[in-house]
Amino acid sequence: MAGGSKERPRSTTVGATREGGDGSGGGDGGGWRPRLCLRAARPRKTRRLPRALSLTDVAAVAARMDEEAARLTWWLYETGCRLSEALNLSSSDVDFNRCEARVKAKGRQRLVLFTPALAAQLGKDGRQGRLFPMRAHQYRRRLARAARLAGIPWRVTPHHLRHSFATALLDNGAPILAVSHLLGHAKVETTMRYWQLTGNREHVLRRAVTEAMALAWHRDAPASKRAVRYARSLYSFEDWREQQSLDPA
Repeated sequence: MAGGSKERPRSTTVGATREGGDGSGGGDGGGWRPRLCLRAARPRKTRRLPRALSLTDVAAVAARMDEEAARLTWWLYETGCRLSEALNLSSSDVDFNRCEARVKAKGRQRLVLFTPALAAQLGKDGRQGRLFPMRAHQYRRRLARAARLAGIPWRVTPHHLRHSFATALLDNGAPILAVSHLLGHAKVETTMRYWQLTGNREHVLRRAVTEAMALAWHRDAPASKRAVRYARSLYSFEDWREQQSLDPA
C-alpha cells in the first residue's frame, strides 16, 4: 500500500477450529484452537434520487383519470400523504372548513393542509366513513395508466406525488423543518435529499447554512451539522469556494 497505509476489513469474527483428539483441549490430543475469520466489506448501496412531477404534469395526469381517482391524486400532491395514510382517512379526520386533516401513521399523528378548492370537491358529497373508498392496487393501476397517457416516460407511482409535494415546497422557499413535519419524517436528514431536486441548486449551500441555524436553534446540533455536511457533499471543492465568495462580508 502507498504511504504504508493498510486497509482494514469492516468486521472480524473470532471462531474456533477443532483439531483432532477428544475435544477436551488437554494433552496431545488437540482440542479447540482460536481462529480469526475476516469478512470482506460489502459495497454500500447508492440511493437513487427520487423523481418528482411538476404541477403541469400532475394536472395532466389528473385530467386523464375518473373523478374519484383525480381527487385522490390531488390529495396526495397537496398534502404529501402516503397512499396508505390517505386510504385510511375517514371524514371525521378532516376539517373542510379549516382545510386540514389529522393523519395517523407509524404510531404518530400529524397535521396536513390542503387547498380550499380541494376541500370544496371533497366536501360537496357530504360522504361519511372512508374519505377515499378505493383499494390501493386499483389506484396504482389508474395512476400508471393516466401517466402513460399524459406522456410521462417513466412509471409513476403514488409515492412520486409525495416527492413532488416536498420538492415544490422546498423550491418555493419552505423551511426544511416544516416540510419534514408535514411529511412525517422522523429524521430531518431524510427530507434533505429533496434539496437535490429543487430548481435552484446553486443556492443549496447558502440555504443549508440558514437551515442549520434553525436546526441549532431547535437544539438539534447533530442534524444542524449534517445539514451543512450534506449540502457540501453535493458540490466539488471549487463550487464550494465559489459559493463562499458570493456570501456577503
